[in-house]
Parts: sequence; structure tokens; C-alpha cells
Amino acid sequence: MKKEIDENIYDKALDYYNGDGKVLHNELYSLCEDPSDHSDFPSVYAKVCIIGRGYATGIERQIGKVAKNKALEGLERRRNQTGIIIGLSDHLHDNIEVKSIFDDLSSITGALDTDELNKIIHLHGQFTTLISKICRTRKNGQKYSPRCFAAKYMHFHNPLVPIFDSIANKELKTLCNLNETSDLQLSKDGDKKYYNFVRRFWELYKAIGKKKWWDGVNSSAKVKIADNYLIFSSEESKKK
Repeated sequence: MKKEIDENIYDKALDYYNGDGKVLHNELYSLCEDPSDHSDFPSVYAKVCIIGRGYATGIERQIGKVAKNKALEGLERRRNQTGIIIGLSDHLHDNIEVKSIFDDLSSITGALDTDELNKIIHLHGQFTTLISKICRTRKNGQKYSPRCFAAKYMHFHNPLVPIFDSIANKELKTLCNLNETSDLQLSKDGDKKYYNFVRRFWELYKAIGKKKWWDGVNSSAKVKIADNYLIFSSEESKKK
């Protein structure tokens, strides 16, 4: 760790999880309760809309204008509706690759460890690649990466998935070094930025455990509380 973790910030993160954020998060976990079921379009549409927009994933910018996205237009025509969220929802709906990814994701249970994190890194990479098929292409020829949407969407289907976004990633870099001896591995399908994020996140997660702050906390709550810690820590950093 580059910096000592702050108990006051942790207490804020825990209080938010159990207080103001409780209803919102529980509703989303409930909506995503069956991680492997993407057969019901209204359910998929609700999840994509709420997570994609409500959690500032940037997915609509990454997919871009409908009129210029031929892959998305084809998805829209199947529903006779327009809009990026509709197109993305149909891309995920009843998709055999999505089913396989989320079947595997649902098998990850219990306490978080490096074996489970390696599985998550691999599945996140697969899901990111699947979504990127309908994302815009940059001037350098590379696709925009939906890694943030992928991580947040996966998290609410399995709360052990670390939540990537630019704020959390930036704050982690100020708190944690990359552990060169980590047991975490970048699979051929993995996304390197998410992989490095998870390596740092794991250092934070373990540091909280060493302080005994995880005592009495349910395993399914720890990742979200650690995510809250990064948000509150970032706010404190801005004040300095």
C-alpha cells in the first residue's frame, strides 16, 4: 500500500452500504437475482437501462450514434424500436455467449480469493469483448472498450465482481502499488486495464482484512463496501 487506509473513510463506506445506498443496491441485486437468465427481454432492458445510465458507465457514448452504427441498427430493427439501450439489450438478450458467461459467473461463490478473481478477470474480458462488437471504432482502428459497463453489470449479477470505473481506478492508483508477485493472471481473453485494476483492488481488500474491519461483514457485501471506500476516499482527496 502506498497510503495507510483510513478508518473514518471505511466507516462512511460501511454506513452508506447499510444506510442511504441500501435500498438502491438491494433492488438492483434483486433485479439481477438469476445471473444466467437473459431470456426475458423486458428484464434485460431494465437491467441495461438502470445500470448503464444510473451508474455512469459511458456505454451510450461508446456505442455512439445509432444512425452511424450498422450493427446496432440491425438489432433495433428486430424490435421496431430505436435507441442505443434497446440495441444493446437485444444484443445481450437470448445470446448463447452471454448465457455461458453468466452461467460461469453464477458458480463463483463464497469468500473472495485469487482463484475466484482469476475467473472474474477471464469472464469480464469475454463479456467486454462480446459487447465491443457493437461499439464504435476509434480513429486508430481500435474499438471503444465497455469495461466499465461490463464490470458494473456483472457486479449486480454477482457481488464478488470488483466494480471498475475511472474514479475508483484513479483513487486505487494513489493507494495501492501493483503487486508484482500477485497470483492474479491475465488470461488471453482478459482486459489488461481491468486486470491491473483488480490487482490493486485485491491489495486494498486484503489491507481492510488485516485491520479486522471485515469482521462480521458478509462476504457478499465486502466488494461494494470497498468500492464505496474508493468513492469516499476520492472525495477526501479532492478537499486537500
